[in-house]
Amino acid sequence: MELSDSKRTFALVWVTNDLLLICVVRYVFNFNVSVISQTRGVGEYMSILKREILLLSILAVFFAPLAQADEKAEGAAAEEKHGGESTIQFSGVVEAEYSSVSGVGYVPDAKESGFAAANVELGVDAKVSDWSAAHIGFLFEGGPRGLESTPWEVDEAFVSIGNEDQSTFSAAAGLMYLPFGRFDSNFLAFPMTLEIGETRESALMFSLGDEMLNGSVFFHNGSIGEADTIANSEDSVDQFGLAATFLHKEDNWSIEIGASYINSIGDSNGLGDFIEEAAGGPGLAALTSYVAGFSGFVNISFSNISIIVEQVSALDRFDVAEIEFDGD
Repeated sequence: MELSDSKRTFALVWVTNDLLLICVVRYVFNFNVSVISQTRGVGEYMSILKREILLLSILAVFFAPLAQADEKAEGAAAEEKHGGESTIQFSGVVEAEYSSVSGVGYVPDAKESGFAAANVELGVDAKVSDWSAAHIGFLFEGGPRGLESTPWEVDEAFVSIGNEDQSTFSAAAGLMYLPFGRFDSNFLAFPMTLEIGETRESALMFSLGDEMLNGSVFFHNGSIGEADTIANSEDSVDQFGLAATFLHKEDNWSIEIGASYINSIGDSNGLGDFIEEAAGGPGLAALTSYVAGFSGFVNISFSNISIIVEQVSALDRFDVAEIEFDGD
């Protein structure tokens, strides 16, 4: 949850029976239009989208860096002179949303509309020294008309050791989003790969590499363990994963390729919720054996055109009693 600059985006979505038209206008007056043909029969969510939906989402970024450009230059000069100074930087984002939906729950005349603070993020980054830093991220997610809102919570909290100017090695420990999957998207909605694979855990991660080629390995004790270890009263760090990316840039095009592996995809945010629901609630779930997961992606950019391809999948089957969708 880090913001590199301050931008404003205005987005308008219009959905008809067979066509989803998304227009994004940025304050720098770049105008992009994407057209995607949708297929029928993807559940209630897509059924609602296939009916006329008008969504106006306004994203406002605030908490710009506290120092102005000249102050930054002075700070950089002082840091070089004195060998580094401790700094604290705040960043944040607010997403306000208005939505109007017809055909809710397969009822043609049913309608819903309202405003919501869809997403509020606040980040605090502290540079302790040239080789150490800390990050805390707070998150609030609001549902339509304030319903099903997630209260404020600590979304990330970790310390890191490393200096990219002097070493290709770094380490981080704490609550973080693990580098499994990439989940890039140019649309308003999150991609389905994120719903399946995004994993937030308290972990220890080691990374090695630079902008062109880098790799990471991480270890954590997930919230959903194996039945045998739980029966033996064992609760240890037995989940792990690794990731690698390659990036090549030219003047007007670039390509990025990456892959990642995790030994228990059932501990991801999305699948973990289903597994815990099938078990009767949080803290009650246990897997017969871990089911590993794999993610691979390719991002190609040429001028103003981007092609994003990603797959996230389990490498084996879950037990039929461990996971259920829509009660099946």
